[in-house]
Amino acid sequence: MGMGITMFITDIGKYSVGRLRPHFYDVCKPDWSKLNCTNTDGVENYFVGNDYCMDKENSWKFKDARLSFPSGHSSYSAFIATFLVLYLDRFVQLSNPLMHLPKFFIQTGLASAAIYCGFSRISDYKHHPTDVFVGLTIGFFVGLIVFFYILTGSCLPLLKLKEPISLSVNGDEPQSIKHYGTSGTTHPDELYQTSEINQQI
Repeated sequence: MGMGITMFITDIGKYSVGRLRPHFYDVCKPDWSKLNCTNTDGVENYFVGNDYCMDKENSWKFKDARLSFPSGHSSYSAFIATFLVLYLDRFVQLSNPLMHLPKFFIQTGLASAAIYCGFSRISDYKHHPTDVFVGLTIGFFVGLIVFFYILTGSCLPLLKLKEPISLSVNGDEPQSIKHYGTSGTTHPDELYQTSEINQQI
């Protein structure tokens, strides 16, 4: 789901902005004789459509060459790295203190790989620096949202208990179950299992 959200936001930017990639001229191979650079009022100064391009056989590349902003590779890699780093930090608990260092190196490697992916898009002349920066930002924030508000269930109101419920098992003292997602809370699955025990009793 997170990849779908990242792809959706990235494609909105690509098709609404239509920024030319740095290597657009190499793909288009423009016919400079059709351009009048001294005319400051006419449309001859702008690349509108594919009429100015001489490479007619690879016209399918012209569309991709106009989808520079934001960088899809950067947004996807940033989302994956952010989600995995948070997942390892939250759910992979190590009892041996010596294992924390390898865990840290894995998290650092994931983050570094995402940043390297963005830098490689600049060095390959596929994107401008601002394309990569915005792509990394999109992936980072989508990763945060998916992890903290969807994976952990803190934004799912249907999984929250509106009022505390007191339950007793085998005559023990009632146990107060608070809202799921706060300190000292009980997961809805645990509440369901406790209810089954009461029914059996």
